[in-house]
Amino acid sequence: MLMLVTGKKKSKPDGTPLATDRETGFPRVLRQRGFTLLEILVVVTLLGFVLGIATLNVGGNEARELRLFVRHAHAVLELAAEEAELQSTQLGLRVDNSSLRFVAFDVVENSWQALQDKPFQPLEVPAQVQVKLDVEDFAGQEETLLGEGGEQQPQIVFLSSGETTAYTLLLQPARGEAYRLLSDGLNLTLEEDTL
Repeated sequence: MLMLVTGKKKSKPDGTPLATDRETGFPRVLRQRGFTLLEILVVVTLLGFVLGIATLNVGGNEARELRLFVRHAHAVLELAAEEAELQSTQLGLRVDNSSLRFVAFDVVENSWQALQDKPFQPLEVPAQVQVKLDVEDFAGQEETLLGEGGEQQPQIVFLSSGETTAYTLLLQPARGEAYRLLSDGLNLTLEEDTL
């Protein structure tokens, strides 16, 4: 409970005098404290700076997500080619607008079977990214190489000989950089294009 300032000395309810400020003579309890204009301006400036940084980080999220996806897909495609050669098996890749799905050729069943285990689980294409695949033919070898696959029939094949289907896989966002994964049948390269 505060007491009004008058000319008399004030005291606490138990009768002991209140501590006073030496400069003003007012009891310390009644002295007002607040923030200076400079302190308020510094806080507002810091908040603006932090919000600006956060906005920039959130704003570039789509481009960063696509870049990470493309680098991951590039690494897994190279791994699939190496795995097919090392394991003496045929692997394939099925591409659609929303995912890249790996398949393996089952000699006993004479068909392609979907792979679900790492690192060949389906890769989900980021939203707002258009996928275009251009594949070169196997020059008449498709029937003997691809068997019966139905929905699992791959568009790209990684052969045990180390060769792959020659293809161009374009991943194009609505705006920003587009990415091309190019294979000439032996080598895979990654190119960036600014739209």
